[in-house]
Amino acid sequence: MSNLLYLPTSFSATADEVYCSPPSQKILQDAHARGIKTIVSMCGPLELRGEKELVSALGMQFHNFPIVSLADLTETMARAFGELLNDTAAHPMFMHCISGNRVGALLAVKAFYLDSADIEQAIAVGRTAGLTAMEMDVRRWLMTR
Repeated sequence: MSNLLYLPTSFSATADEVYCSPPSQKILQDAHARGIKTIVSMCGPLELRGEKELVSALGMQFHNFPIVSLADLTETMARAFGELLNDTAAHPMFMHCISGNRVGALLAVKAFYLDSADIEQAIAVGRTAGLTAMEMDVRRWLMTR
């Protein structure tokens, strides 16, 4: 059995964090088989389609930071997300939205608030996870903080 996990539109992977578009049931099963402990979704409630239940049934943790619009990005959300990322017991983890934009947006906001990144550094962090179409909006949002 290969140690590789097939991921649609994978944007970035570190030793214990993977960012990609929404996983199918098979990908979630494969992720579990390969030791992924936590699934983190930035999808809105209408996009989840039973994912939480499937993840729970597989014995993994599920966390949702729903971003439906830019207004959903908050310092509070970024701080809660940062706490999860700092929880070593939750790793390795798999993060996703539909395109990677929302994962990247939240990572950028987290970098800005929690890692003392300036705006350019925060945007660069977001790009590693797929921040593209939302980049200008996230940049403007950060400039008002």
